[in-house]
Amino acid sequence: MFNGGAGESTPTTPRPGTPLGRLEERDPALASDPKYRRYAQQVDKCLATFETINEWADFISFLTKLLKTFQSFMQFKEIPRKLTVSKRLAQCLNPALPSGVHQRALDVYAHILAVLGHDGLVRDLQIWSSGLFPFFQSAATSVRPTLLNIYDTHYLPLQGQLRPVMKAFILALLPGLEEETSEFFDKVLTLLDRLSGTVSPAFFLQNLWLVLLTTPSARSSALNYLSRRLPKLKADEDITPIVGHDLGLMVRAFAASLEDENLLVRRGVMDILVQSLPVDSLALKNCSVEDRILLMKATVSVVLRRDLSLNRRLYAWLLGPSESSEVQVAYFCQSALGLLEETLKSEMNDVTSGERETRPYKIFISLLDKSEIGIPLTERLCLDALKGLKQAIESDGGEDSDVLLTANTLYEAMEPSIVWARLFQAAMEDINSRSDSFPAMEMLQFILSTFHVRDEEIEQVHLPLFFAAVCQLARTLAESDAFSEKVAVTLQLLKVAVSLLDEMPKETLFVWPNTNNSEANGATSGLSKAYTTYSYSGTPEGRSALAASSPFTSSFQDVLVLSSTYAAKLVGHPSLRESIGTAILLLQHMSDILESDTLSIEWEPSTWFQILFDAFAQSSTFYLVDGLVTLSVSLAKSHVTPELELDSRPCVVSIVTQLLHYLEPHRAPCHTRASELIWAVDSIAGHHHVEAVICQGLTTGTVQQKSDMFEAFGILWRLTDDAQMPGFRLKAPMLIVLESLKSEDPHFRRIGETWMRCSLKSYHRILDPVLHDLVGPAYSGVGRVFSYQGLQVQEFEYERAIDQSRMLYLLENLLSLVRFGGQGFGKSVKTSTLPGFLVSETSHGKRKATNYLELLIDVLIRFLQSEPNAPLRRAMTSANTRIQSAALDILQLIVSRGEIDKTALLSLQHSVASKLYSSVHTARLDLQNKLLHLLHSIILATAPLLRGSPNPSKALEASAGSDEKDKEKTPTSDKVLALLIQTLLDGISKTSNRPMLQHWVDFVLMTIPQFSDSMQLLVIPLCQCVSQQLRNALHEIHRATVADAKGKGTLSTPTNDAEFVILMNALERLVLMSLSRLSDARVSEDDGGERATEGGGLFGYVSGVFGAESGGGTSDEMLSARSPGYRCLHDAIRVLFTTATMPMWQDIASQNMFTSLGNVYSRTKARSRKVLERFWKAQPTEVLESIVEFWHRDTEPTLGRDKINTVTFEMVDSLTSSAQTVVHMVCESALARTLVQAERPKRSAMNPYLSDATLFTFLEEYFSKLEGPIAVQVWARTLTLAKDITTNMHGYRQQVFPVLRCLTVLAERLAQSTALDDKRMRRDFLDVYVKLLDSCVLIAGRSFEQGNWMRRTTLNVDGLAKAQSDVSVNEKPDTASPLESARSVSGNDLVSQIEQFLANRILPNLRRFLNDPDRIAGVCSNIGYYITTPALKAKSGSLDITDITFILLTELTKIPAAAKAWRPSVGEVFADSRFFSSKPDSGIRWKGLIRPLMESDKDRLVETIRQVGLAPSATIFTSREMESLLRCMTIRRMTYILFSGERDQFHMQLPSMQEKVVDILRTSNNPPSVHAEVYLCMRAIMCRFSSNNISTFWPIILAELVRLFETVILEPPADNSEDLTVLLAACKFLDLLLVLQTEEFQIHQWMFVTDTVDAIYKPDDWRPQSLMDQLAEVVSNLPSQKRAVNGKDVSRKRSGTTTDAMASAAASPLRKPMLQNMEKITSIRDLQPFFSQVSIASYESVYANGMVDWESVERGLAWEMFEGR
Repeated sequence: MFNGGAGESTPTTPRPGTPLGRLEERDPALASDPKYRRYAQQVDKCLATFETINEWADFISFLTKLLKTFQSFMQFKEIPRKLTVSKRLAQCLNPALPSGVHQRALDVYAHILAVLGHDGLVRDLQIWSSGLFPFFQSAATSVRPTLLNIYDTHYLPLQGQLRPVMKAFILALLPGLEEETSEFFDKVLTLLDRLSGTVSPAFFLQNLWLVLLTTPSARSSALNYLSRRLPKLKADEDITPIVGHDLGLMVRAFAASLEDENLLVRRGVMDILVQSLPVDSLALKNCSVEDRILLMKATVSVVLRRDLSLNRRLYAWLLGPSESSEVQVAYFCQSALGLLEETLKSEMNDVTSGERETRPYKIFISLLDKSEIGIPLTERLCLDALKGLKQAIESDGGEDSDVLLTANTLYEAMEPSIVWARLFQAAMEDINSRSDSFPAMEMLQFILSTFHVRDEEIEQVHLPLFFAAVCQLARTLAESDAFSEKVAVTLQLLKVAVSLLDEMPKETLFVWPNTNNSEANGATSGLSKAYTTYSYSGTPEGRSALAASSPFTSSFQDVLVLSSTYAAKLVGHPSLRESIGTAILLLQHMSDILESDTLSIEWEPSTWFQILFDAFAQSSTFYLVDGLVTLSVSLAKSHVTPELELDSRPCVVSIVTQLLHYLEPHRAPCHTRASELIWAVDSIAGHHHVEAVICQGLTTGTVQQKSDMFEAFGILWRLTDDAQMPGFRLKAPMLIVLESLKSEDPHFRRIGETWMRCSLKSYHRILDPVLHDLVGPAYSGVGRVFSYQGLQVQEFEYERAIDQSRMLYLLENLLSLVRFGGQGFGKSVKTSTLPGFLVSETSHGKRKATNYLELLIDVLIRFLQSEPNAPLRRAMTSANTRIQSAALDILQLIVSRGEIDKTALLSLQHSVASKLYSSVHTARLDLQNKLLHLLHSIILATAPLLRGSPNPSKALEASAGSDEKDKEKTPTSDKVLALLIQTLLDGISKTSNRPMLQHWVDFVLMTIPQFSDSMQLLVIPLCQCVSQQLRNALHEIHRATVADAKGKGTLSTPTNDAEFVILMNALERLVLMSLSRLSDARVSEDDGGERATEGGGLFGYVSGVFGAESGGGTSDEMLSARSPGYRCLHDAIRVLFTTATMPMWQDIASQNMFTSLGNVYSRTKARSRKVLERFWKAQPTEVLESIVEFWHRDTEPTLGRDKINTVTFEMVDSLTSSAQTVVHMVCESALARTLVQAERPKRSAMNPYLSDATLFTFLEEYFSKLEGPIAVQVWARTLTLAKDITTNMHGYRQQVFPVLRCLTVLAERLAQSTALDDKRMRRDFLDVYVKLLDSCVLIAGRSFEQGNWMRRTTLNVDGLAKAQSDVSVNEKPDTASPLESARSVSGNDLVSQIEQFLANRILPNLRRFLNDPDRIAGVCSNIGYYITTPALKAKSGSLDITDITFILLTELTKIPAAAKAWRPSVGEVFADSRFFSSKPDSGIRWKGLIRPLMESDKDRLVETIRQVGLAPSATIFTSREMESLLRCMTIRRMTYILFSGERDQFHMQLPSMQEKVVDILRTSNNPPSVHAEVYLCMRAIMCRFSSNNISTFWPIILAELVRLFETVILEPPADNSEDLTVLLAACKFLDLLLVLQTEEFQIHQWMFVTDTVDAIYKPDDWRPQSLMDQLAEVVSNLPSQKRAVNGKDVSRKRSGTTTDAMASAAASPLRKPMLQNMEKITSIRDLQPFFSQVSIASYESVYANGMVDWESVERGLAWEMFEGR
């Protein structure tokens, strides 16, 4: 079908219905005429000379010959080869050629058009107009008259037949109207007038609207024409006959022009609007609502340009022609206000983000500058604008600063009186409506909370007036008969009043505002003043207003009345609670504002309080009681008259009783506030009324009532601050609680214990009043010296009676407290200093006590040593004995817990021994048992006496028989030591219950150092026990707090505050003792068997066990690693590391949430740090390796790796003197684990769980946290390590990559300083770094032998799994054995890691590290040779390479010196014939590689272009099909190069590409597939080059498209024909041109589609003129045929159909190609939807003024090029 060259077609007999004008030779007789054939030959001969043109003079010669040829055959009215002639003539009108060439070309045009005549031009209008129409814009002044003459002579006489070409003709003439002073201005204006006369004026103007809409460059000229020819219209004049029925097109044209960047264009449009389309015109009223809004939106947007001339024109359009302000306002309100309001409302409701969100509000702000517009617009739009801003601010949470700034600006710009009047009117509408929503009041709340800048008028007038009116309205509604229906609105009014009160200055509340309205100033109430001020048509309802001198007094009285009114109705209407609560809150705020000012109001305070309190007692919630009590206390203290009195006993009892109900356990949210209210009432009432109420509740009533009172009192006690001294103010109820601890009733004892556990808070609260009462009687005795068998004993005698029953009562309660308090009591009294009043009372004692413990012991000893004298003995002895018994019980408890210091302990030992001695000799047996137990505890506590015993076991045996007979003698050191050992064995062999656990831990720590030979026997199990307890405690706290934070549990854990530090102390002591005995154990290993034999019982058994285990080792290292001391150290470090990395303790928010953990955290962290420092001093290497092991295991993964790194590095830095020490130790430990140093002797125990890979990973992370100066310090040791590795690559092959990672991180740190500027340091770094880098590249390239890849195990640790202990705080077993964890990465995993590191860390920083192009080139060459090139070859031409390979290649392209490393391999892939068989997504990704390939190798693109134009092979071995395939691949390769480039990147090569494209199109023997590839290439050209670069390409494009489509019209291709491929490609190209809508193509698109309103509104006599419309008619007339193979449709579409694509494009605001989903067609009928609908779709896309969907266009191109889909 396409056999001829460009412009040539085979003579064909026209089929019926086909226009004859489509044929070159219309008449067969003409075609057979020999003269005509000679005529055609002469024309061909002339056209052939065009190919040899070299300079502009050749153009003139060519045109002269062509003109002479035409003139020689004037007898023929036909132009042979007219497509080619028209194309050459269009090329001769290239703007780059001189005007002489243009003049000669126009002469040829004039001759041709004269020859063709009227009918010939009509027939061939598409052929000859394509060159003439675009030329006028670039034509020189000298040739413009000729061109205009051609238009005038040949085109204008066509009259109505110019209708299809009208838009293009207008575009051709409009450049003559750009300058009004031009000599051609009037001529062009006349031509346009005549052109308008050829068709209807409406049709002409509709085309002018299309020009304004689609061609920004022609808008200025079009407006020049319209300003002169568009008539001035009256408001009631119908302009439809003038501008056409489609007013929406005109509106869109004006709207698009108003968005133009050219200021003159916008001014011209505004002038036309003012002149011909006033806002009150009938034409505008006849437009649809959407069109009117569109025009108004575009018009008012000019205020955003901030141009005074534009604003002036806008005001003239909106306000009318009158100069009178009143007339302007009336005109605006009548004609423009409603439309403007609706426009701005629609924009405000169109929720978008970014700058468009604030656009309508900024327009509103700008319009407010014109008062004639601003005031009416504010009245209509202020609430809507504020509503829209409210929604915008609430939607983004107030984070958008632009929205907030706009909102504040608008609020300040609007007239306050209008805004607040509209707010008041809207609020009254809310009140009178029956709706449940109150938008006006919500808006008022929003204004008060958002806009904090106050205008003076707002502060002094509107806020006070609103406040008084709102309070009076609320009272009126509350007193109305229909109050139950107005509860919700009354509540909203009260909330508004609260917000208003918060925003008002105090001084404005005490004087009525002075308004401009005299009637308002004379009103008697706030509501009447508001009605008058805000012009609200209504009368205040309800009772008469209360007389008031100020807004404050009026509002205060109104709210008091409202609260009492609602309270009286509360029982029957529970819904009133919230309103009453808000009223009380409002009164409280007003009371706070009043401060010391005096306020006289009309009320009965007692009646008011009684009404509210009685109502709340029957039906209320806590917040009401809270508010009432708080308000009552505040009013009682204020100066409001009459006064409110609250100090009467009945009043206090009723209030406190009610408040105690809110201290019940199930009312936890009320506890804190209720306790504060009780103390507030107590501060006013006095006379111990509160204490009496509590005591009555604790002692009377039912059991349940007493229990509830215990709970309430406990909560009150716990929530009371120490400064209020609750122990003295609530002493009586406190002693009742202490008494319950020894109650025989289990129920009350349990209640008391629960009270102590949950509510005690601190012991000194109880001790202060108790010790205050005990001190005086205790020191009342007189000292006496008694002698028993020559031994003098100091005692005291009572010379006067004391209140023994009270003393016994207090001591028994104190005993209950001490017994209950346990270890916590001892620590508290020992660390708490005495208050001043107790210090002064004990100043006459033997020594001055400094804390509670010393005072308590001193008081108890005085009671123990005091006896009644002879006259009082009979009366006081019995009670005194009970007092002393209670004192002994207390001392026993204190001493047994080990909280007494050495000095006090020795003093106590002497006193107790003396008392025991005295009791023995006076035959007083009642107290001996308790005295012996107390003395036994004291002797055990005096541990230093046991030191020095040579053999504790023998001493124990000796003491067993001599204990009884030596009891009466003074105990010797051996006896005490023997007794201590016996106690120690009893304490270890019998498990104590939980409360005594802490006592035994302290006891063991004080006694175990006395054992020298058997220390390990006790240390090991104790150390394990302590470690396990610490882990359990950590786990319990972590579990409880995490569960509570998530809301899935309660904070419950048995771990108390003191246990952590005690266990930490024990752990430290035990581990250090085990380490101190380690060397002794090794020395004594030889006689271990003898010791095991000699030792009996538990000693011998345990020693034998450890001896058996130790004997299994064969080397010193293994023995050391598995020794008990090392295991103790390892477990201890694990606990300390776990403590430091607890996630709860790293989170400050969690620490604040659980305040009780704050003390635990601070004490434990400080103590664990000290313990770790002690371990480090003893065994630094072992400690560091254990820390690294636990760091690697990630003990608590929920904490996050970054946080664990920070904690670990801080821990290590605190232990070492410098970072250099850390690096040295890590390097030594890592090298000791390598194969090279595996056989060398080790100086320390090697951690069997730790590998060298882990150590290097730790070192890498450690380097990443170092600062520049610190990195310089560790450089020397790191360089030594790297040199050791590089000197023995074979032995250290497994360490090459880890060391490279470490060195890279260190280099990044060093690059931040000037260290690498030192030449020697840089030279050393470069040498080592390049060697390591090359070795890693070789590893990634798998160049080492494969047999040695699997790593050896770290050490031979047979049997180690049995000794492995738990790792995590959760005590989960390890999933892998130590051997498995020691195995490092190998094989593919290691290669992948190296490649990732090269891509992400090395290559991006390579030029920064290696400042040497040669070294950079060498490294990159290795990467390319060993990694990227093999990876590309492995894929065999496919683009689906791995992500890491692609990243490597991308990074290499960024390095100039690396061109040789990547360019050959990428070039080979690109040249591979399978390149385009990949998937489209891969092709899009490869753009990032092909673009730099072409940038760095410009010859490659030139070579590709050259190969496109190579002649077919002449060899007999190459088939024609193969040649076509190769030609297609070459063209597609050139297309992809363009596709991968940036815009205009390859503009220098564009002429060569155009030449090759022309050659292909001209060549007759190219198959259809090659032509299809050319159209794909032209699509890429259109997308990648700007218009000015392809202007010379248009004649070729147009000629080829016209030739192709005309040929299809004459002879449609058969089904399944190869020519369908070319047709589809050409249609896709045209589809893309219509989507892009370039200005250059718009003047030509009439040739292909109907680009006027005829596309939608077809006239009655319409006939298809454009090529697509004619194709649609031709295809629709074809006979229908089934296009199926084996019953299946063989047409291929990616998704959907052309119709679907068009529907999708219509629904989307973006322009998309209609044929983007169609891959292949089997019949021309498949394109029928495109042919028939493309004109309509193109027009509608122009009408919608949408943007190009570039993403869809780009993806469509990729989909066409790559066949892997």
